[in-house]
Amino acid sequence: MSIGYASQNNAKSAPSATSGSRYTCDGSTHCGTSLAEMDKRKYRSAVERYERAKAAADRVTKTLDLPELDTAWWTFVLAAAGVYSQLEQGAKGSPKSAQWFAEVKAERKRDPMLQYLHQARNAEEHGDGGGRAHGIDAVAIKGATVNRDEDGKFVGINATVGVELNVKVIPTGIRLKPVCNFGVLYPVPSEHDGAVIAEPLSYNVMALGTEYLKKLLIAAESFIV
Repeated sequence: MSIGYASQNNAKSAPSATSGSRYTCDGSTHCGTSLAEMDKRKYRSAVERYERAKAAADRVTKTLDLPELDTAWWTFVLAAAGVYSQLEQGAKGSPKSAQWFAEVKAERKRDPMLQYLHQARNAEEHGDGGGRAHGIDAVAIKGATVNRDEDGKFVGINATVGVELNVKVIPTGIRLKPVCNFGVLYPVPSEHDGAVIAEPLSYNVMALGTEYLKKLLIAAESFIV
């Protein structure tokens, strides 16, 4: 996927903003050539960071290796934060673009998932693990049941005496945990953009985050004149 000025040497015209994004161009005076210019270099840099985040989100769907899953999460939260920081720098060129990014930051504070990703990045930078915690699920054949503790961790199985079991243990990804920064606890997100996150495991949150960043970049590109 290519967004605007990303690695295409401006060969393609800018894509139109997708429907459903609250930052799309709606035909008002904030659209088209009336928009204040965003720094193109910062925009390109934001797209590069988006591509890193997307690659990390894709990687977790193709591996069961726990260290690789862990690295992918670390890469994702740092790259996602980089998208924000580059857009913030690029939007400083005028009051209109600066106001737009202020609205973006305000949404990040309101939205549980976006706020969690932001704080997970801070935790990564500060060295306390960024919310990632490995989890496994046990799949037991022939009627055995899985026991978990109050935190959802696998602790064993219940089986019927005399019944042969075939148990396969597989990693489900990185099981997220609450993040604490400067005394404030940020819970594992269960909601994003008003919709419930049914399973807030790392790969689900990363996929949702990638889609949001894509919409954000499309909106930002409409500021380039």
